[in-house]
Amino acid sequence: MAASISEYVRSFYSSSLTKLMYSLYPHICRRCLKMRLHSSAAISNAVTEESAGLEVIRVPRKLAKKIENVKKEGGQLTWGGRVFSSKPGKEIISAKRKEFNHYMNQKYDKFNPPKLASHGWKHRKSKGDYFTILAHRSNPSYLGKQPDTDGIERKITFDEMPLHKSLKDALQRMRIDFPTQIQYTTIPSLLEGKNVLFAAETGSGKTLTYLLPVLNMLFKERETFDLQVLPKEPRAMILVPTRELATQVEQVARLLTTDEQLTIRHLEGSKSMKTKKHTFLTPVDVIISTPGPLLSCLREGFVSMKHIHHVVIDEVDTMLDSSFSYNILKIFKDVNICLGKWSHKYPPSEAQLVLVGATMPKHYAEILSEIIYEKSITVISTPQLHRVMPHVNQKFIRMPSQDKSVHILELAKRNDRRGIRTIIFCNEVDSCNWMSAFLQQHNIRVIRLNGKLLPEYRVGMLNAFHEGACNILIATDIASRGIDTINVRHVINFDFPHHMSDYIHRVGRVGRVGSHDNGHVTNFIVHKWDVDLVHKIERAVRQQLDLPNVNADITKKHQDRLSSTLMDDFM
Repeated sequence: MAASISEYVRSFYSSSLTKLMYSLYPHICRRCLKMRLHSSAAISNAVTEESAGLEVIRVPRKLAKKIENVKKEGGQLTWGGRVFSSKPGKEIISAKRKEFNHYMNQKYDKFNPPKLASHGWKHRKSKGDYFTILAHRSNPSYLGKQPDTDGIERKITFDEMPLHKSLKDALQRMRIDFPTQIQYTTIPSLLEGKNVLFAAETGSGKTLTYLLPVLNMLFKERETFDLQVLPKEPRAMILVPTRELATQVEQVARLLTTDEQLTIRHLEGSKSMKTKKHTFLTPVDVIISTPGPLLSCLREGFVSMKHIHHVVIDEVDTMLDSSFSYNILKIFKDVNICLGKWSHKYPPSEAQLVLVGATMPKHYAEILSEIIYEKSITVISTPQLHRVMPHVNQKFIRMPSQDKSVHILELAKRNDRRGIRTIIFCNEVDSCNWMSAFLQQHNIRVIRLNGKLLPEYRVGMLNAFHEGACNILIATDIASRGIDTINVRHVINFDFPHHMSDYIHRVGRVGRVGSHDNGHVTNFIVHKWDVDLVHKIERAVRQQLDLPNVNADITKKHQDRLSSTLMDDFM
């Protein structure tokens, strides 16, 4: 009996139940509890009663009830007035007022929304307050180790993908060895010839995701069928919203191939009609363009969609909004999109459709219903889509309007002195022009980029920034979408964006795949309507939710801004 009693005591002390008792009741004297548990008479009676079939109470009923409640609640723990699903982790939100700090594994009641650090920021006395969303994990775009056929986890390389040898050689020259998560997930489906809509966080390598399979299929068509490409009849078409992005896609495509292998052309809208016509007088494999110039060439009969085998729409959330969708549908009237898998036989009678975006357009099926069935599109997305970037520090500062110039001058001087590449975003062209003149007056070299500048000037200025001619770029949202900025380390939202999609794209200029530094973001919060968007961002981080209202509609945005301006004038 004594042996069984001591065995029982040892097992009781080593059990998780005892540990939980100590954590719930730390004020109980461990010595008193130990004396009670070691009472041989009590244990002897308990064993006797248990052997007699009677109910034995080893844990006080009040304590047992509390333990049961903890189990029902999913093992929640409390610390510092906060509730956690497990052991408290890293600090995720650091606020000026420490009671609003947020930690990993911290939970909130579904019916009791979290208290926000930005709560009350619409009041004038909130000026000077701030909080920071801290980087708390590595870049989610990178692909982790994957199990091979033997079940051993290891890193997958591009050499293992069924790509043309010349493409693999080009990737080696570019020093790109491993695919990102979206590349690993999407490229096989594209190589099978499926119509695909894929969306991933900014800076995750989406351009390579569609260029590699499209160029791979063009290579194989030419080699397998001894194909002769004819003038005016391109085989692949890539549509983008801006000339800057078209230039960038062209540069990446040329790194992957040569003119002797495949002919890549960029149709520039600023050129004369005669120059546009000359673009198609010689054979071309891939044409890259914005919708307007291509539609004008179609109307003039300079180009035919008869032999288009692959169609890519980049930045699809923008391209399918009301500002571009009309032109897109006009172009697609001459393209026969396949309703299932694209045929690898030549000549294919249908074209493969690829839709690409950093946000998932909600109404794409309705817009494209005239040319394709929704069920024929394979949708692929990453887990981090529509989420705040977890590897980039993002600071939100509440300040009065008159303090913005002082803060921006201080940040610009510091970054320029330290050689930190910086993009300062403004909402309007006038604000962009003023900012450029203001910083130049203080002997800070800057480059200005907005939609009212000539296209050739914009491309030249952007290239100069990439090459390091200047550390500070001041831009409107024309620089926020699709442009690869792996050398940028700091984004400053001098004017806080009005829409969630704009915020996602602006922040995506830092922390990109291939960047040596994840960088950080500074947001100036001035107006009351800015605070509404800050609330949504902070709440999404605290509750681990997707960011709401990420649809991008340029025309609607312009109308909203115009109406708000008119209302302000009226008031």
